[in-house]
Amino acid sequence: METRKLVRSGNTSFTTALPINWVRKNNLKPGSEIQITETSRGNLLITTTSPIEPDSEKKTSTTIKVDGKTNEEIRIELLIAYIRDMSSVTLEGKEINIKSKMIIEAIHDFIGFDIMDQSDKYITIKNFYSLDQETAPRNINKKIHVINLASFELLKTFFEKGLTQENVFELRKFHNQNKKLSNLTEKSILKAFNDPALMRQIQTNRLQLIKEKKIVSAFKKISYRLYYLGKLLSFIERKSPEVELFKVEFLKIKEHYTSLINAIANKDNEEKIVLLQKFKKHDKLIDDMINRFEDPLMIQAGMSLLIIELNLKDIGYESLT
Repeated sequence: METRKLVRSGNTSFTTALPINWVRKNNLKPGSEIQITETSRGNLLITTTSPIEPDSEKKTSTTIKVDGKTNEEIRIELLIAYIRDMSSVTLEGKEINIKSKMIIEAIHDFIGFDIMDQSDKYITIKNFYSLDQETAPRNINKKIHVINLASFELLKTFFEKGLTQENVFELRKFHNQNKKLSNLTEKSILKAFNDPALMRQIQTNRLQLIKEKKIVSAFKKISYRLYYLGKLLSFIERKSPEVELFKVEFLKIKEHYTSLINAIANKDNEEKIVLLQKFKKHDKLIDDMINRFEDPLMIQAGMSLLIIELNLKDIGYESLT
C-alpha cells in the first residue's frame, strides 16, 4: 500500500500524484483520461478508461533455436523462458532429434512445463503454471526445507549401517525435486514482483519477495551439499575415528537446521539471534575437525558441513531483517 499527500488546487479541489509504476503499467501519458468512482463505503476507485490486458491473460511465447548450442546454453534459455512465465516455448532446429533426450530431461526440472507437440524438427512446450497461495514463494520454501530434513534423516543412517547406492539415488531424487521447487520459486517471485494485485492476493510484498529469493538460494545450496555428502559417505568406511568426529558435528548441524526452521516458523527473533551466535562458534569447531582429518574424502565431507552452516547463517540473517 502507498500513501499520497493531498495538495490544494484552487478553492474547490485537491490534487495528488499517481504512483508512477501504475501509470507506466497502464500506458498513461499527459492528457490521458482516468475514471474516478466513489464506492458505497465512501472510497475512491481509480481506473483507466481503456484498461490494459491483465498479465494473467497475456499470451506470450518464445522460440529457442537449438542448432550449434551446447546443452547448458539450451538449459539456460529454457530457465529464462520459465522464469519470464512464457505461456509456450518452441524449440526448433535440425539438431532436435540429437538433443531431444537432453531437452526432455531439462523440461522435467520445471514444474508446470509439459510437452504438447513434438516432431523431428521441433518440440512445443505449454506452461500450465498459475500462481496462488499454494505456489506462493514462502510456501514453496517450506516444501524445500521439508525435503532437506528428509535428506538429513537419510544421511543419519550412514552412522548405523552405511549408505548404499540406492540411498544415494534417493538423495539425488530429493535434490532434483528441490531444484524444480527452487526454479518455481524464482518464477513465482518474478511474477508477483511485477504485479501488485498478485502480491496482495498471496499476502506478500517486494521486500519479503527479495528475502524469499535469497532464502531459496541458500536452501538449494544446502540441498546440493546433502546430496554431495551422500556420494562421499557411500565411499567411506563408517567405523573409523574420523567418522566418529564427523558424526558429532553432523548431528549438531542437523539440530541447528531444525531449530532455525522452527524459530522462523514461530517468528521467534530472539531464538534466531541465539542460534546465529551458536553457528558462529560451531564454525570454529568444524574447522578444527577438518584440520585433524587425513582422509581426503573426510576433508571434503567436513567442508560440506561448513558450507551448510554458512548457508544456515544466511537464512537466519535474512529471516531477521
